[in-house]
Amino acid sequence: MAPNVAPHTTASGYLLTQRQSHLGTRSMAPAVFDRICIESFIYHASIMMLFEPSLDALSSIRQELDIPRYFSYVEKSEISLPVQPILQTSYDFFLSIADATKLARISRSLVDAEITLWCNTWLRLIQWDQVDHTDDASLKLYFTALQILLLKTAPDLLNEEKTLQISECLQDGLQIIVSLEPEQYASSYLLWPLAILGSISVSERERNAARDYIHMLIQSKRGGQAVWVQKRLDRVWNLTNFSANCPSSGMRLRGLQLLLDAT
Repeated sequence: MAPNVAPHTTASGYLLTQRQSHLGTRSMAPAVFDRICIESFIYHASIMMLFEPSLDALSSIRQELDIPRYFSYVEKSEISLPVQPILQTSYDFFLSIADATKLARISRSLVDAEITLWCNTWLRLIQWDQVDHTDDASLKLYFTALQILLLKTAPDLLNEEKTLQISECLQDGLQIIVSLEPEQYASSYLLWPLAILGSISVSERERNAARDYIHMLIQSKRGGQAVWVQKRLDRVWNLTNFSANCPSSGMRLRGLQLLLDAT
């Protein structure tokens, strides 16, 4: 979460493109290491985009990395590789997070190529929801936050309709939060959806729900990234305070834009 996260993440991606993969060999340790490296890069490159406007490490090297090979190999392998120890769900889901974040940064109406990307990302999200039935509440929270990002730039919705649907997603997300046990997850993993929910919160009840959970992370993880995210949200809330009692006023969309702009 440091200011230099963008160059470090980008550099790790380019290093991976230069590394000779050990997939396809019978050497267990290097193959496992390769999988951990690619998953770690996908994870950090996608979720850290939310906090760093200049970070888009996946777009330029996605094809060069040949990401599907790392995951399809597991099904064909004669050795036992861990099944997504870092991502916990399909890598496509995290690629969708990167695409949705890239689209959500845009404050104007989408152009044709962007609309195509939006439609494809929304379709992937719906397909994931239909296929990946999980009892993991954190993934449901991620799904809700990802919906919010995509709704922000939905090409066929008026701002009033976007605000209404985003508000419904927020209420769903706040209900999920209370069921999460913070000690079961890495703090950065939970901070991604919490930051999105917090940025669109305008009432004291909504903001307190996000603040209270982040405070739990600060206590359990001894500060660090959770403190950094809370400070970012405090700045967003200070700039949207004057309309905190008007949920339909567009302050939800403005708060999310402020978060994405690293205001």
